[in-house]
Amino acid sequence: MGEGSIFRFEIPLAHATDDEQLETFMTAALGGAERYDGRVLLVDDNEINRLLNAKVLESMSLNVVTAGSGNEALEWLAAHSSGVDLVFMDLDMPDIDGLEVTRRIRGLPGLDSLPVFALTAHTSPENRRRTHEVGMEGMLGKPLDLDELRTALGQHLSRMDKDVTTECFDAAQPQVSDLQALPRTDGDTVPNNNLTPEERAQPDPEVQMGQTNSESVVVFDREPIDRLIKEVGVGVLQTLVDKFLRESAERWEALRQAMVAADRDTIVRESHTLGSACLTFGIAAAGGCFRQCEASAIENNLPDDSTLQPIATLLGEGIGELQQFLSEQGG
Repeated sequence: MGEGSIFRFEIPLAHATDDEQLETFMTAALGGAERYDGRVLLVDDNEINRLLNAKVLESMSLNVVTAGSGNEALEWLAAHSSGVDLVFMDLDMPDIDGLEVTRRIRGLPGLDSLPVFALTAHTSPENRRRTHEVGMEGMLGKPLDLDELRTALGQHLSRMDKDVTTECFDAAQPQVSDLQALPRTDGDTVPNNNLTPEERAQPDPEVQMGQTNSESVVVFDREPIDRLIKEVGVGVLQTLVDKFLRESAERWEALRQAMVAADRDTIVRESHTLGSACLTFGIAAAGGCFRQCEASAIENNLPDDSTLQPIATLLGEGIGELQQFLSEQGG
């Protein structure tokens, strides 16, 4: 193993789609959603989650500003302190975690009472305690549950009975539609010191750095996929899965090269991105492995590229099961 070792996995692309098709699917799936009056800031380093959740919010007639990192969010809020009514904040981001971003928001002029809701896949009592301590209004699970989202919006925004034209802006490029130019967060990373590595990664106990010790390891978990299908439909989901698959090979190669070069920041960033996307789409075993790589790198225990061999197997199997499941659902 070591320098020069390359591990590959096959990506079964069902079909290619574009953002216009995604918008069509989203309109059909969410056209009857409740409508609210206001502008929200959506902060999430995962591009797919950001795109999906922004379209859900837009379908409710909200104007949406997106930020791909905590730093982007803080910069935008510093320049637009009266330009947003509510914030949805990813807790687990590689530059500045959502808890620290919220603390800094509270220190900005006029924003000490701005409603901020946490977004996280780990809605543990400990995470709830931490969000309460920094003054967050509440916590929403990932993927978003529409009933929970409606409750959060209804607490702070007025309902609307008429159609309005919605906008979605990227905080880093506020004059460009989020569907046309989503940002890539490629800046320096800072460890998330508020969540322990175990809480950040939460890998399957049978999956450690790609090593599987039991046939009971869950390669594909259909629960998050069932929820996404219920909320947005198979068409939307297949579009986002295709986007993930098109980008995953580039991310994989960037991670491999970072492991060869012992580039800690890139290992953290790419492991985090791949792990988050995998867990969003139910690719559980590989997602847990990527999160374990991220946690180890944060602790300066840098994994080398030999780690990728077993992960490639789990990733390929998980993608295959995901695509098979979507095919059976009519995707």
